[in-house]
Amino acid sequence: MGIFINMIISKSVTREEWEKVYEETLLLVKKFPFAEKRKIKIHDVDTICLVPTEERETTYRWNREKTQIGWNTVGDYTYMRTAENYYLPRNLVGDNKVEPEAGDAIFGALPAYLPYDWNDEKFNHVYQEWGAKTQGEPYHMYLLAIACLIEARLGTKAFTYGDITRGQCKKAVEIANEYLESPIEMPDRCDVKRFLKRVSQLPLSENEQLDVFEKFYLGTKDAAFGAYIRQSFSNEAIEAFWKQEFAGYKLGTIGFNDCFYNYMLWGFDLERLCGYVSFQDGEGNLNMIYLSSA
Repeated sequence: MGIFINMIISKSVTREEWEKVYEETLLLVKKFPFAEKRKIKIHDVDTICLVPTEERETTYRWNREKTQIGWNTVGDYTYMRTAENYYLPRNLVGDNKVEPEAGDAIFGALPAYLPYDWNDEKFNHVYQEWGAKTQGEPYHMYLLAIACLIEARLGTKAFTYGDITRGQCKKAVEIANEYLESPIEMPDRCDVKRFLKRVSQLPLSENEQLDVFEKFYLGTKDAAFGAYIRQSFSNEAIEAFWKQEFAGYKLGTIGFNDCFYNYMLWGFDLERLCGYVSFQDGEGNLNMIYLSSA
């Protein structure tokens, strides 16, 4: 197990759009204490060192005859703590590589959380730029700040997910805005109205949109969240959602208890629960739900 930051870019992004936001990332790279591993000669001996990150030309990992320009980081130079490598290329978009029909970058993340097939073509029109482990080391927040910048500038053409919280995004945006001339807002996932608007524009059924909205929203999921769901989605979509949620769990299991906890916390009708849950085991015996004040 590890702690990840994943960032995907829709192939609908143009070269001009990417180069503009990439230049802004360089500004933050110069301000943040990013570090990379480089081979440097010390007393004529090739030595692997941790040095401040800078844009430079490197060879491709899988093709040493080909070079690329970009920046990479494996940790931070202040505390000298490292995890895995994160790389961002300058020339992400090649000549005639734009796919206007590619759509929202969020599509590239759906199979990671919902029962979609990774091999389905509609989920593959993205650049999977980041997906390594930060292990929660200090550079995690700086990487998230850059991801928030990219998503703010590219809108639906970028999407960040992984082991991140709304609180982390709030702090990351504050860090980035210390140096950016044009401040950025929190990612769409952190704003319930903006995120619902984004999700509602996806070419998915209402049932699927509700799944995406619930799984990816970063915010407090409480009674107000439940009320917003009931206000924004049809009864049919909500019933299908809960039937699907409860279907995978047996009474008394941790999974069922977590699902039941959310159902009640979000303010859904206890009487309707009978329509979503089977109260009999495989032999027809009646099972009960025990409520606790703990």
